[in-house]
Amino acid sequence: MEGRLLPLFVALPLAGAFLTPLLSKIWLRFSDLIANLVTAALLGLSVYGLLFLTFGGMPLLHWTGGWKFIGIAMWYEALTALVVLVINVVGF
Repeated sequence: MEGRLLPLFVALPLAGAFLTPLLSKIWLRFSDLIANLVTAALLGLSVYGLLFLTFGGMPLLHWTGGWKFIGIAMWYEALTALVVLVINVVGF
């Protein structure tokens, strides 16, 4: 898992929330489809992240926006991976 995948934990729900009202005007079931696809993608990403860290991967650090020491740091280690997995299992 690369640090570039960490912003997907923020970007996927935001994209789903943006697309849901737009596409549900075309077909009413799009909202269910988008919600299920986003939660399944987040669940898969969190399982992948936990397996990556369990089998010897190093903790990941991503500086959002590329700003070091000023920007937002996204830190992904074993405890974070477990909490994210539990949240995504409950959400799915």
